Amino acid sequence: MTLPLRIVVRTQTPWETMTPESYRAQKDPKTPSEFIRLGRDLLPAWEAATGLSYFQYRAKLRDTCQAALEATGIPVAVGIQEVDWEGPDEALIPIDDDDILRPSVSTIAERFEDQVNLVVWARITNYLGTDRLENPAYGGQLDTCNWAVRKSFLRRWHLSQREFILARHWTAGGIMATEFGYKKDTSLMGMAKAATQIKWDLPLRGPGVVFLEERHSVYYLHSASISFLCHKVGDKKDLVGYLKTLPLHPLYDVPC
Repeated sequence: MTLPLRIVVRTQTPWETMTPESYRAQKDPKTPSEFIRLGRDLLPAWEAATGLSYFQYRAKLRDTCQAALEATGIPVAVGIQEVDWEGPDEALIPIDDDDILRPSVSTIAERFEDQVNLVVWARITNYLGTDRLENPAYGGQLDTCNWAVRKSFLRRWHLSQREFILARHWTAGGIMATEFGYKKDTSLMGMAKAATQIKWDLPLRGPGVVFLEERHSVYYLHSASISFLCHKVGDKKDLVGYLKTLPLHPLYDVPC
C-alpha cells in the first residue's frame, strides 16, 4: 500500500513585492536571523555584480521551480502553514523555493510501508552551475530536499516543533532522533561531545527509516542563495568582482 505524497515549499515569500525594508523587517522565527542581518550588506553587492533586482530575480526562480514541482503531479502546499494536520495521512516532502524534485520522486510513495516514517534519498547538488553528488562523509542525513516524513509521525510533536522539523533541515534530525531509537549520552563527557556535534549529522537508522541510492532532487547552490552569500563566499576583498565571475541559477532563463 502506498502513502500519498505532498510537496511542502517551506516559505511563502512574496519576492515580487519585497523591498529592502520589508526584507529586513521579517520576523518569522523559522528564518535564520543571520540571513536577514547579513543580507542587508550582501544583497546590494549581488545586485551591483549582476545588474539585476535581487527580489525580482528570486521571484522568477520561485515561479520556475514551482512549475517544475507541479509537473511531478504531486500536490504542492506553498508555506508550511498550509499543511492540513487534521487531514488524511500523507508523506510530506519539504523543499526550498529555488530547488526542484524530479518526477521520479513519486516512486517513494511505495516505500512508505506501515512501519516506515522517514524516507531519505540521494541528491544532486548543482554547485554554481556544475552538478555533483553529495559528499558521502555527510552520512546521507537530512538535507534541504532529500527526504520525506510521514505526517501522522510528525503529530507526536507540538505544532511549533513540527514546523521547525519541516523548516530547518539542520535541526530536523536532532528533534526526531529519539523517536528512531537514538539514545542520548547523559554523562558529562557525552553531553560535552554532543554539544560540539553538527545536529543534522545524527545517525538516523532503524526500521522506521529507509535510505535510497536513487537521486530524486536537485539542490541549487547559486550566487543568489542567502546561505551561500552568508556562509560560503568567505572574506572577499572585492565581493562585487567575485560575484561577477559566478553564473546565475541554471533555471533562471527557463520559461515558467
